[in-house]
Amino acid sequence: MMASDTTPVITIDGPSASGKGTVAQLVANELGFHYLDSGALYRLVALKAMQTAVDLTNEKKTQIDISLEYKTDHFELFANGFYNRLNDYIYLTPTGEIEDGSPVYTYIQENAKLYGGEFGFHLHPHPLDWLHLESTFETVIGKQNNGNYLPLIPANTWKNTFRTEFKINYWLQQGYTSISLQSTFSQKNISQFETESPSYNLLNLGFGGDIKLGTTEFSTSVSVNNLLNKKYINHLSRLK
Repeated sequence: MMASDTTPVITIDGPSASGKGTVAQLVANELGFHYLDSGALYRLVALKAMQTAVDLTNEKKTQIDISLEYKTDHFELFANGFYNRLNDYIYLTPTGEIEDGSPVYTYIQENAKLYGGEFGFHLHPHPLDWLHLESTFETVIGKQNNGNYLPLIPANTWKNTFRTEFKINYWLQQGYTSISLQSTFSQKNISQFETESPSYNLLNLGFGGDIKLGTTEFSTSVSVNNLLNKKYINHLSRLK
């Protein structure tokens, strides 16, 4: 969820042993934020599974990808698809029991599949070489063999971008401005313990370029996401 009246959340990610946990703890202490160690949560879940003798086997997957593209100097059309077969997929499911006022979940395994793709075009019309129009649609569907949907599957998105390129005399080269409308569809293909997420549209703005001042050269890029301060809920948000 993004809005002016929501509590800020800072996430820090990185490779193993990079110090992200230490930095996160220091930042939380300095800003007076709550500190959530997600790595510890994952390890506790694994420990609990071992203690309760949950019989789990390693997941196995087979994936097929296909890519089609048509491209000229001023037009590009593409379609990328995938099919992912998951054997012994591990997921949480409610047991129907209540403990300390909260529902109890357990880990089980079921064969599943993920499939979807990315489709779009890029128009760079001549003689308007400074103009770019891009449109991309992305979709993912995840289902178990029993017909139930998999959890934590992102909603379909459609992004349209209008981009211009320019230069100003000597001091600004490879300048650009862009405005994009990202439309996220409602997510109704949900698992047993999820809730539906409504659709929303976000307007984003960006500009930048290579600047030269005397003998000094540097590149700059500025982006403003959710320009209209739209209140929305991402289906994969932990705040949801």
